[in-house]
Amino acid sequence: MGYKAHLTEICDEDSPHFINHIETTLATVTDEAVVIPIHQILEKKSLLPKEYLMDLGYTTGDLIVSSTQNYGVEIIGPVREDPSWQARNHPFFAAENFKIDWDKKVAICPKGLRK
Repeated sequence: MGYKAHLTEICDEDSPHFINHIETTLATVTDEAVVIPIHQILEKKSLLPKEYLMDLGYTTGDLIVSSTQNYGVEIIGPVREDPSWQARNHPFFAAENFKIDWDKKVAICPKGLRK
């Protein structure tokens, strides 16, 4: 069995780049599973960033929303494609076809109807 190391680095333009936390997990632990524990540790150290650049393995819609709501952290990075049965079997109903107006908390379907 192997291990993974998850590095958190400060990359501000006006400061030196340095690693401020390393989280080690079993290789079988998914990347997104470490995001909240890392937020909690960085918060205790007063090192929680305002913006967090992450790669695809760490970003999920739930983490993007909960990180902003619970920690004031904006996660920036790509989000995985929709793996749902709707996206595979009924592409018109895939999440990517719906427009979300986050400010108004409204979802707009492909035909323009609001729900």
